[in-house]
Amino acid sequence: MKYYNKEIDFDVLPDGLRSVLSWMGDLLMRLDEIPWANKNIPVNHQEIILLLDEIEVHLHPKWQYQILPLIKKIFPNAQIFISTHSPFILNSIDNARIYKLKVEEGVSKLDKIILSETGDSYNYIFENILETTHKFGPSTTEYLKRFSEIDKELINSNFDHEEEFIDIVNELLNEGEEVETIISSKLFRLKDVIGKDYLNGKN
Repeated sequence: MKYYNKEIDFDVLPDGLRSVLSWMGDLLMRLDEIPWANKNIPVNHQEIILLLDEIEVHLHPKWQYQILPLIKKIFPNAQIFISTHSPFILNSIDNARIYKLKVEEGVSKLDKIILSETGDSYNYIFENILETTHKFGPSTTEYLKRFSEIDKELINSNFDHEEEFIDIVNELLNEGEEVETIISSKLFRLKDVIGKDYLNGKN
């Protein structure tokens, strides 16, 4: 294989890339064996129906975002059906029909049909298509939930869990810039309302 202009063994390629190359190679060989009515059309340009199940498996998010446009480029006349739970794939192409399913009494049924938009944020896709609000890991999510609960107590001058709140703030401030931005607005509000600066440890 040539990978970034270097010849390397197929076995040392990333798992996701090996998987994609394997099924594409197998598909092209199968297409080549079909007695097409018009043999002048390259096999990858024939009109086919392509069914792909969970193509994001083992793929880095960067590749998940690129894989569907790549498939459309290689098979321009294919009608492609994909099952996926990846927001990166859902966000990678415009005007694809997303068939959102729901389960009722153990039976999967069509809920709604949505047109994909690359302009949709990943937060929008998580909440409105994949129906999950878990943007952070379990421990951070639990800290944020408890943070909000005690924040409401402090606003009402209930300081029973203040020490726990201070510990949670210190934990969350080490979880990165996005988490710090989320809690900072509430901490500034607390400073204005009750006069305590939990953000800077001045209580």
